[in-house]
Amino acid sequence: MGSLAGAGRKIGLSPPSATRLLNDLEDWLGQPLVRRSTRHLSLTELGARYLPRCIEIVENTEALKSDAARCSERPTGRLRVTAAGIYARRVVSAVIPDFLAQHPSVWVQLDATNRIVDLMAAKMDLAIRVGKLEDSRLVARRIGDTRTVLVASPAFVSRRGQPKHPGDLSDLPCLVDTVPHYGARWPFLDGKIVKGPAMINDGEIIRDLAVAGMGVAYLPDLLVRDDLRDDRLIELLPEIAARTSGIYAVFPPHDYISAAARAFADATEAAFA
Repeated sequence: MGSLAGAGRKIGLSPPSATRLLNDLEDWLGQPLVRRSTRHLSLTELGARYLPRCIEIVENTEALKSDAARCSERPTGRLRVTAAGIYARRVVSAVIPDFLAQHPSVWVQLDATNRIVDLMAAKMDLAIRVGKLEDSRLVARRIGDTRTVLVASPAFVSRRGQPKHPGDLSDLPCLVDTVPHYGARWPFLDGKIVKGPAMINDGEIIRDLAVAGMGVAYLPDLLVRDDLRDDRLIELLPEIAARTSGIYAVFPPHDYISAAARAFADATEAAFA
């Protein structure tokens, strides 16, 4: 290219960066590789001998990277996944058998927990989460949607009446799932707190109590879809209360995303679909 600046531009380096890298290489070797003048550059004797070996090193490095990339396309090794209890039980557990049959070189470690796990600190490969991603270091991909609905049993509605507007809930017993961040402050109530006979950190127990007629519950449709279909529960205030949230496959930063994690996210997305 006739100059260090031109050579740097050819490979996307600024002139100072190109000069610094050549200086670092010469310092490491303890001898100059290039003769410099204001008008001309030429290789020293060592530079002429060194250049073909440098090219060989670069070619070998590129071959190694290509081989590693091919290996990384095949899911292998331990896959650590964390998911909220309901999604772990209702979706992720159903994905595991077929996934492991397709990828016999992988074994899964599943952490079914309602707490938010620090993926980096816990060395997790993948999390299945609902709602907004708060940690900007992480990588998220939307793989599905969930709809949260207000429900009660037919017997409860027959006994206590069906609410016509959100304000009616202040006079009704409400069953609170404490796992979602909003807890007793249901999103459609503008900050008001609901009250009732039970506050439990397990949506499936809340669902059981709602079916038993103990009160109104606000739950993901994944939990109550069959109950709504079979008339064990009734959806209340659908135009006002229902909220749709994204379900996300959440990965550590790009450098840490494994082929197994990507493949498992694909399988989970297909399950949600």
